[in-house]
Amino acid sequence: MKKTILFSLCILCFISIIVLISYKKPNSKAQDVNKDYFNEIANINIDEIEGIEIIYHHGERVFDKIIKDNNDKKSIIDLINSLNLNTMEGNKCTNTNQVLYEIIISEKGYYPPGAIIISEHSVYFRDKEYYFNDDIGKKFKDSFAKFYKEDIN
Repeated sequence: MKKTILFSLCILCFISIIVLISYKKPNSKAQDVNKDYFNEIANINIDEIEGIEIIYHHGERVFDKIIKDNNDKKSIIDLINSLNLNTMEGNKCTNTNQVLYEIIISEKGYYPPGAIIISEHSVYFRDKEYYFNDDIGKKFKDSFAKFYKEDIN
């Protein structure tokens, strides 16, 4: 009788372990929750954007511009999309350093979920940082120079 109960408990334990492993396996790598937002940016309708706020950090000085022109908005969206953030996995991060730009996309009737923060080699958004080997900060600086030319000089 004791052997039967012990054997039954071993079988039950073994089945529980199998169920636990099979349940965990598909979810072993959590999907980056920011991917949905980056996919939305990739498919955004320019006419639905009220404005794009760009905050430029230049040393201790900070410059703020709101972009309303559709051609400029499109070029900014294209620049963000060129990074392919929707295909990357971000690393958990709670602080940002050496911020160059903050980009806030305001859609009609939709509160922006936060700023996309650009540094030299990374993009930060909602507790995740996406690292790049090349200097993406320069890419943004070259594109955004026309908005800040008169402010910096």
